[in-house]
Amino acid sequence: MDLWALRQGPFDDGFTCCQDEYLRNGESMLHERVDLVLTRLPSGGELMPIQSEVTGDRDNEKSVSGLWPSDHACIVATLKFKRK
Repeated sequence: MDLWALRQGPFDDGFTCCQDEYLRNGESMLHERVDLVLTRLPSGGELMPIQSEVTGDRDNEKSVSGLWPSDHACIVATLKFKRK
């Protein structure tokens, strides 16, 4: 189960790939979502996704010298599992 698609739905693409290999591109070049948060429900459990966000995709996350933190952004998710 892809948690980004479950939590965000069609409202946000959640692109995580790919910046220039030298990380010097001025504008973000992220154009596809290849980095995922995957989970499997525990037996008899119910998943309650709380929050998910992409990090490393905003200008204010660049280094002082203007480099992107990585060629990929990442997805951070907060989950809660509840037994039925």
